[in-house]
Formats: sequence, C-alpha cells, structure tokens
Amino acid sequence: MRTNFIIVSAVVATAWVHLVVADQAKHSQYSGQEQRAINSLSQEDITELARGGGWGMAKVAELNGLPGFVATNPCANVPKGHDSAMWRKHNGCK
Repeated sequence: MRTNFIIVSAVVATAWVHLVVADQAKHSQYSGQEQRAINSLSQEDITELARGGGWGMAKVAELNGLPGFVATNPCANVPKGHDSAMWRKHNGCK
C-alpha cells in the first residue's frame, strides 16, 4: 500500500513539473526568437548592420576609455610576436 502511494506521488509530481515547464515555455519573453535568421539579432539589427551602420555605441566606448576603430594597413604593421611571412600571407600582402 505504501509503495503504491510513493509511486502515485512520484508520477503526479513528475506530471506537475512537466506542466509547469511547458507553461513557462509558452509565456517566455523570448518565445519565437529561435526562428530568426540570427537568433540574438532582431530584423532591424540585421538590416542596420547589413547597411554598414551600428548600434551607436562607439561614442560610449570611447568615452569610457575603450579604443575605437582604427584603420591601419596590416601589411605595413606586423604585430610583435608574429611571424612576418605568415602574417603577410594571411592578410593577403604582396
């Protein structure tokens, strides 16, 4: 009798957990975003990045001491510690 009670309790508890998890999945704030081309980006983000724009964070980064984009010629400046022949080959230098 006691064994039956334990088995029934375990089955009921398992069913309840599955119902709660399923209910939470239906109401997730991220529900449907797994269908996006890039899951973590909205269509507006993808469009903005495709046209060459950004999220407007460069000024914020620079004001907080993080370097912004610096256009340098990788063929003219081989970083310290890199094999120059390998670096030039990798970057398409003549």
